[in-house]
Amino acid sequence: MTGTRRDTAPGTYGPYEPDQPDNPNGHRPLRQIDLGAMSARDRPRPRLHESLIYPAKLHVIGGEPGHGKSTVMIWWLLRAIAMGHPVALFDWEAGADHTADLLHSFGAEPAAISKHLHYYPHPDLSWSPADIAALAAELKAIRPVITAFDSSIAVLSAMGGNENSATDVRRMWSRIAPIAHTLGCAVVATDHSGKDASESRYNRGTTDKLAAVDVSYKLNAIKQFSRHQDGKLELECMKDRPGWLHWNWEITVTRSPLELHWKQVRARPSGGGAAAGSLEEVLNHEPATIKRLVDRIVARGGTPLRPNTAYKALEELADLGRAEKIEQGAGTAALWMRPQPPPEPQPPGDQQPTLDESAGWPEGTEGEAATGGRKEGRKQ
Repeated sequence: MTGTRRDTAPGTYGPYEPDQPDNPNGHRPLRQIDLGAMSARDRPRPRLHESLIYPAKLHVIGGEPGHGKSTVMIWWLLRAIAMGHPVALFDWEAGADHTADLLHSFGAEPAAISKHLHYYPHPDLSWSPADIAALAAELKAIRPVITAFDSSIAVLSAMGGNENSATDVRRMWSRIAPIAHTLGCAVVATDHSGKDASESRYNRGTTDKLAAVDVSYKLNAIKQFSRHQDGKLELECMKDRPGWLHWNWEITVTRSPLELHWKQVRARPSGGGAAAGSLEEVLNHEPATIKRLVDRIVARGGTPLRPNTAYKALEELADLGRAEKIEQGAGTAALWMRPQPPPEPQPPGDQQPTLDESAGWPEGTEGEAATGGRKEGRKQ
């Protein structure tokens, strides 16, 4: 089903008006659509919520437990509420008390929460036809711009499904999809990753979890946050079916009040992910073993890495010239350090360069020198 969402102001959502099928009451197993007519339409860039969320699309944000998935999802909901839009949250994970505490930490306005956040803790849904009809009626009355599920694993379990079954995962998303496609609201669900999640673009379970959705994000804690310390997260887009998103974000988490500060960044080295980023932050010019480097990460509040994960990430950093490996011989752990900067080039002869001789980069080269010759990621 297709439709249009009218924008009321730049960056905001207006009412979504789905196209009506030719025969809404009849069964049409083979419905032909004229793609020629559809392709002739203008397709402007969609309005994105916070540059990260599409209207009428299915999104999932995965990550290890305790890495901030629910916090990021609540932040997205609060940003929509700040623009005066209704949102819905079906919560099987945190519960009302923790969610209220999180809203308080964000400094949310209680009156706005009461008016715009439609919250359903531990809903008793088995996803039977009657349950789906009741859910559809509820959401049609609310008209939320975002419907959030925390978590997709809980939804699948309520259906009697198994996350390792492609059939069960497809069935789950087929029952959730009409919320996006018919009502036109964005659907966001959390998912769980296994340990060392940074090594894979997939969440825990069948790979159909990635295939079934429009957008998939992976969240990793570079430095975990709490009431007592600020933190740093890394959000990476693993799938973007429409193709308009920036793929890599750094999120700085600060306290009192709780705030998320977003920054578009370049991709980490492929394969190393968050592990490579954590290790690169603790590398210095003092050679250290992998164990010592991991200890430095933990001392800064980061997540400990398995030795094999750290080794693979360091090898990749070394291939990129961003880490140096010092072999110690058989039976002795290798040492790792930040590479020494290259020596300054000397002019011919013994004369040192003067200011006039060393000044004046050729036009257009200074920026490349500052970034190692790599282009910055496309800004959205």
